[in-house]
Amino acid sequence: MIGLALLLAASAPLSCGAVPRPGIADQGADGIWRGRAVDLCRTLADGAPVAFQDYASAADIASANDRIAFLSRAELDLPQAAHWRAGPVIAVQRQLLVVPAASAVRRPEDLAGTMICFIVGTRAEDALDEWADETRTPIERLAFQEPVEMRDAYDAGKCAAMAVDAAHAPTGPRDRALAQPLAETPIFAATPESASPEWVRGVRDAANVLKERNR
Repeated sequence: MIGLALLLAASAPLSCGAVPRPGIADQGADGIWRGRAVDLCRTLADGAPVAFQDYASAADIASANDRIAFLSRAELDLPQAAHWRAGPVIAVQRQLLVVPAASAVRRPEDLAGTMICFIVGTRAEDALDEWADETRTPIERLAFQEPVEMRDAYDAGKCAAMAVDAAHAPTGPRDRALAQPLAETPIFAATPESASPEWVRGVRDAANVLKERNR
């Protein structure tokens, strides 16, 4: 990472930004950013400080002056993101359907006519709606504000399944995630159009190091 250290020397701390996503770029209640994207920035920084920021809107993507931006293909295709160049895929955001372990449901389509729980305002809600519309699967929806409330309703049998982000999927013996996801969204480590070939290559190499480390 010596070459990268020289590239960073004039502009430390290393500035990165992302559209927040669970398990990929997520700012906790303690204010600390965590996730695969944050790990890549720290790998590249090689001990130097890292400044991480939230892209809450397309305007933030347009005005960002970061060394790396973690964005989906849809976000990279926005006119506001024309100055960003897609790099390696560093993670895939997935939304899943979770059912009781003893459920006979094996495919999302098996849930036709049933009630499905979700948290309002999440990507899982959008993925559920998109899947139901695209496949024309009739479902009932039960919305919640808090994960604990949704879990209580699910345990009480009020819904046949929960739509969740993979990073928040329960892992205990009582539950089973369906193998077919509702949606999959690759997240790219994008660099500015003005970035040097050395920096672009360094981001790619660091992404490969992180990928091997997480195998």
